[in-house]
Amino acid sequence: DISNNLFFAANNVRVPSNSFSMFQTGTGRVTHPASSPRNPDETPTVFFNSFWMGVSPIRDVTLSSGTRVRTTGDRRILSSTYRQDGTGPAFEDIPGRITIIDDIAREITTLELSNLDDLFVQVGIDFTRQRAVEEILTRQTSRFSYAPHFSFTGNRTDGRSVWRYYAGLVNPANANFYIGSDYTWLGENNVRFAASTELYSRPDRDYFSNVAASVSHTTRLNADNVLTYGISGTVELDRPSGLPDAPTIGQGNDQVEVFGQVQNQMGIFTARARASNVRNGNTGRALSLGANVPVFDGARVTLEGTPYANEDSYIQLRAGLSMPLSANQGAPVLRAQYARVKYDFGRDAFGQRLRSTENTFLAAIQMNF
Repeated sequence: DISNNLFFAANNVRVPSNSFSMFQTGTGRVTHPASSPRNPDETPTVFFNSFWMGVSPIRDVTLSSGTRVRTTGDRRILSSTYRQDGTGPAFEDIPGRITIIDDIAREITTLELSNLDDLFVQVGIDFTRQRAVEEILTRQTSRFSYAPHFSFTGNRTDGRSVWRYYAGLVNPANANFYIGSDYTWLGENNVRFAASTELYSRPDRDYFSNVAASVSHTTRLNADNVLTYGISGTVELDRPSGLPDAPTIGQGNDQVEVFGQVQNQMGIFTARARASNVRNGNTGRALSLGANVPVFDGARVTLEGTPYANEDSYIQLRAGLSMPLSANQGAPVLRAQYARVKYDFGRDAFGQRLRSTENTFLAAIQMNF
């Protein structure tokens, strides 16, 4: 018999996220034992290597800056000066004419300079004072496009663990080479450990070097409820920052999260407490609660709320729907999501809080080929 690990290894191939696959091929190798395995530790080890080619999103970021003045008070006149005077035929020896075109009345009037008998001029000037604030505006514009992406990836799969190793190139026109590896191990007592690392030659906002690790434990509380709890952490090594002091979702350089999950027939219920920006001394904290419940015929509703957070930006509320469009296996799936994002820009020059919210809606149809 062919070991199931050979098929598992083929499924464990790393495919770059948020990308479109154009070509993929691979080969696996396994040596079967002389006797049938009696537990996961005795299943054979499989090595599977593959090549992937496709396109991935890249971001072109431009920064521009300028100033503007915003008034904050009424205008007061400090002093005024007005003068008026006239003269005789000022254009007596100057030939020519002045033509006035009135687009509104659709009229054309011509004045001969020699016919002007007198010239009378009125001039006035006011000196005023008004309170105002000079604002410095900095704008960051992101334009997204798809660029070629090539990746070599392989993995070692056995009955307890998966070790993946990979290297690739994003956007040959502005080459960003990377190498990475991740490891996942599931113990006999349902303890799961995972770790990963990636290194990029030209880190940007989307492709940057990082290290992550997590450990969790799953246990059955009773016949109906399964509990999973654990802790995870991520360190961003060289991710460029965006606009100074501008809050952005997921901008925290480092993050530690403690999580718990209960699964039963009613659905999946989660609680997460996280701390972000751990290393820079400006730690943000947040508590999120969520639920994923079935509603009818394979459709599920996802709800998530953040009742407490002191982060500069976070998702305050999120609601989503996932619904197959037919009962056939592999049918297209309609996915829709609403999210409310909250931003905190700090305080202005007068000490007032600057806060804003953003409502987003996303809908898509997912099809598998």
